[in-house]
Amino acid sequence: MQDSFEEPSDEKIHLGGNPTLEATLIPVIILSIWFAISIVLNPLLPPIIDFYVVSLLRFGLLVLFMRQVHGKDLKWAWRNLGFIRPAIKPVLFGLLISLPMVLIYIGIPLITGRSLSLLAGWPYLLPVILVGPGLFEEGLFRGYVFNHYVTFSKMNWMKAAFFSGILFSLSHLINLLAGVALFSIFISITFAFPISFLFGYMFIKMSKNIWGCVSAHVAIDMVAGTVILSDNTIGLQMVLLFLSIIAIMFIGFILVNRFYPSEQVVESL
Repeated sequence: MQDSFEEPSDEKIHLGGNPTLEATLIPVIILSIWFAISIVLNPLLPPIIDFYVVSLLRFGLLVLFMRQVHGKDLKWAWRNLGFIRPAIKPVLFGLLISLPMVLIYIGIPLITGRSLSLLAGWPYLLPVILVGPGLFEEGLFRGYVFNHYVTFSKMNWMKAAFFSGILFSLSHLINLLAGVALFSIFISITFAFPISFLFGYMFIKMSKNIWGCVSAHVAIDMVAGTVILSDNTIGLQMVLLFLSIIAIMFIGFILVNRFYPSEQVVESL
C-alpha cells in the first residue's frame, strides 16, 4: 500500500525562497553539525559504541531538521524522506542489483587463485552501515537533495542526479578529517558519483520510495568494507571497482525498467 502525501504550505517548503540553493547548502550544514558533535563524542565513548552513536546522530539530525524546518511531526519527516510503504519488495530489489558486485569481489579472486576472508567482527559493522551510509546518506542525498532538485527546482532526473551526485561524492572528503586513507576516499568518490544516477533513477521509478536505494547502498558498502583479499593491491582494487560499477549500473537499469516499468512520481515534501 502506497502512503499518501500531504503538501505543506509554500512558506514552509524553502528556507530562503531558492530550492536549489537550499538543497545544496543543507547537506553542508548537517554534515558540519554532525562532525562538530562527533569530535566531542569520540574521546568520551568506546570505539564500537562511538560508531553506533555517531551513525544514529547523523540520521537523527536529518530527521529533526525536516521536522523543525517544515513544522511537521517526525512521522511526516520520515515519510517525506522516502521511507514509505512498501518496504520488502524495494529492499529485495536493492539486494538483487548489488549481487553482481558480490559475485565480482568473490568470484574473480577465487578464479585467479587469491584467498579471501571477511573482516573480523564484520557483523558489528552492519548496523553502522545501515544507519550511516544506508538511512542517513540515502535520506539526505536522494530523499532530500535529489528529491528537492526534481520536485521544486524542476530539474529532470539526470540533471538532478548529476548535481546531487557531485554533493554525494564530495561529502566523502569529510572522512579526511577522521584520518581515513586518501586512496579509500578516492575509491568512495569514484563509486559514489556514477551510482548516484542509478539510485536517482530508482528513486523516481519507485515513486520516491527510498528502501531500494538503502538496501543496495548497504550491500555495496558491506562488500567493499568487509571482503579482504590475500593480494589486495591497488591495481586489483581498481579492477574490481571498475567491473562492479559497470555491472551494477548495467544490470540495475535493466532490472529497474523490468520490475518498475511505469514511472509513477508522487509529490513528497
